[in-house]
Amino acid sequence: MLLLRNIGFIALAIFTGLRLWGYYNYRVFGRLNRRRHVPQADPNSMAEQFGITIDELQALQKAEITRVSIRGPHDILEFQIEKD
Repeated sequence: MLLLRNIGFIALAIFTGLRLWGYYNYRVFGRLNRRRHVPQADPNSMAEQFGITIDELQALQKAEITRVSIRGPHDILEFQIEKD
């Protein structure tokens, strides 16, 4: 019986500690807004970034299935648009 009472007090202490810690974090950090909004990418900059034309970019965006061969982080070597 003594063991169950000790486990209950320990669980209550852990719950109370976590609850107080959560309340502290909310009071100190809860109202901060540190997110920076990224401007929406326009088609010209996207096409320039990947080295393709705007027409090719629009075709890639409209396609349901696309196979793309890339080299490095930004170079599109070739792409194939498949239809069902």
